[in-house]
Amino acid sequence: MPIADGIDLVITDVQIIPESPQADVPATIRVTILNQGMLSVPANDSFFTDVYVDRKPEVDEAGNITWTTQGVELSAGMSQTLEGTLNLAGGSRYIYVKVDTDNNVDEVYEQNNVFGPLSVIVIGATATPTPTPIPPSQAPDLIVSNIRVEPSSPQIGEPATIIITIKNQGTESVYPTNNFFLDMYVDTVPQPDVSGNISWGIQGIWLNVGETVTFAEIYTFDKPAHELYAQVDTENNVTETDETNNVSDPYTIQVGGEMDGVDLVVTDVQILPSSSKERFKSHTSSAEEESTISITIKNQGNVDVGYTNNFFVDFYINGRPELGQAGNITWGVQGFLMESGMSYTLITNTMHFTGSSNQVYAQVDTDNDVIEINEDNNIYGPQNTR
Repeated sequence: MPIADGIDLVITDVQIIPESPQADVPATIRVTILNQGMLSVPANDSFFTDVYVDRKPEVDEAGNITWTTQGVELSAGMSQTLEGTLNLAGGSRYIYVKVDTDNNVDEVYEQNNVFGPLSVIVIGATATPTPTPIPPSQAPDLIVSNIRVEPSSPQIGEPATIIITIKNQGTESVYPTNNFFLDMYVDTVPQPDVSGNISWGIQGIWLNVGETVTFAEIYTFDKPAHELYAQVDTENNVTETDETNNVSDPYTIQVGGEMDGVDLVVTDVQILPSSSKERFKSHTSSAEEESTISITIKNQGNVDVGYTNNFFVDFYINGRPELGQAGNITWGVQGFLMESGMSYTLITNTMHFTGSSNQVYAQVDTDNDVIEINEDNNIYGPQNTR
């Protein structure tokens, strides 16, 4: 839709086909220009559109490709797609495109005629080696300048507002049509091209030199503590002087309130010799002696285990267990036994220890069959025996 009271020529899209062309093999470049103004270009006014490889265009400077457009072709709100071919040298190339190269058309805004740089990776070595271009020293530099949460101490299960501020601390404005994404991540370190828990689409025109822009979104936290990250220009759409500072430092948020759910723990392990001799005392065992093993588990959560959500409890001698690892003794427990706050004791009389000193462990919900609010407290031990 026209947005300016006059003529306003811009480039809305530049495509290299294929996206990663082969060195010295003709690649197609497709450029879309738009008159986003409210007035048509005069029918007898023609102008140039130029493509530049590894150089930023200057006024009146011819490019590697030049197209001529007749004014009659760009009425108010109209766009036109131009197409040509480029032979690119191998390596990283930077493509710029400029509409109305010679300023033949009188526009209401003359500062938005350049698109780029568009970074293109060209595969293979070129027959005539050329120096790898250095990213421009005069360019935007996008950073995440602030993350905060309101309220500052939110409650579990209650909506809070995450507020993120970004800044262009570079020496040039982001081109008005060079749009990009801002992403927020919960408990995940950001990676390029990976969307976050929340994403915002950012208009390039908002980030002139020194400008800051703030975005906010509602989010509900589900654990007592989280680490928040933000990444600006997630897909590297904007060529910057520094591409390594787009990810924020972690922002730790403490969340109040209780979580609703099941939480299974082992509260006690007893090892009692079956012999009645006085020298065998509680929590002791002897080589070759048969011992009674007693393990008490508890659901300390505020939600019952599902009636049919059965699970295992395992007992281990000399070795911290891994998730899913069967123990020296295994019990099956019925879910209906573990209502909220309930404890249950498991006993066996057939355990033989083979050494004079051992370390024992117990694990509840060995196979993670039960979804819990805390999956990190299922292991008990080590407990020493003699």
